[in-house]
Amino acid sequence: MGTRLYPKTRNIAILEKLAGVPAGTNEVLKELEAKRNSMDSMDYYDLLAKHPNADILDGFCVFGWGKLNSEQWIIAKELLGPDECWNGSLTNTVDVERMLAGKQCRLNGVSIQELEGVCWG
Repeated sequence: MGTRLYPKTRNIAILEKLAGVPAGTNEVLKELEAKRNSMDSMDYYDLLAKHPNADILDGFCVFGWGKLNSEQWIIAKELLGPDECWNGSLTNTVDVERMLAGKQCRLNGVSIQELEGVCWG
């Protein structure tokens, strides 16, 4: 558990870049996910493990850049207040850069603008 940081974009090409996988990986992941209902969980994860790039993309979509650290919590509380910081989002590029720098998130050539912001919850 924990509060994790994610990009706001839903642009598949950008998400693939952020995850560090080749273009087209999302199509492979969708094909694998389509088979998920017809197999038990362990068989699905065994299948996913045979497609390492799809596994990496799936992991990034589920976990994002990981849990917020103490520096990021300080930024969130400063920007949103102590009562509103638990679930939030930022789109101002300066604030987004601060939040990403707090964890040294890798962008893999994606610009701050292409992220369309960050969110957590």
